Amino acid sequence: MESNVYHIMSLSSILLLKPRRIHEDLQNTFEPANIDALMDQFQRAFAVGKYGKTLDNDLFKRLKSIVKDVYDGNITRLSAQCCLYPMASEASLIDSKMILSVARL
Repeated sequence: MESNVYHIMSLSSILLLKPRRIHEDLQNTFEPANIDALMDQFQRAFAVGKYGKTLDNDLFKRLKSIVKDVYDGNITRLSAQCCLYPMASEASLIDSKMILSVARL
């Protein structure tokens, strides 16, 4: 099944791009340089990969602590949201999206 994933996804017009993991049928259609250029363009457009910003380590630790407190029953989900929303208002756009995603769980 895994060897046919690229073919199955292509039925839905989905092109799966993974570095050095292109099916040999697609390698005959797309030259490696074109695949690399296409992946670079997508990474730049969506600010991921080498163009992406990593999550601030301190922010990640604070998020993890809040989620653990909710999981352990030390605080309610509402209390957690009250902690998370102010954090989101002070964070960068990408970090605030991450914080709000956690707050909505």
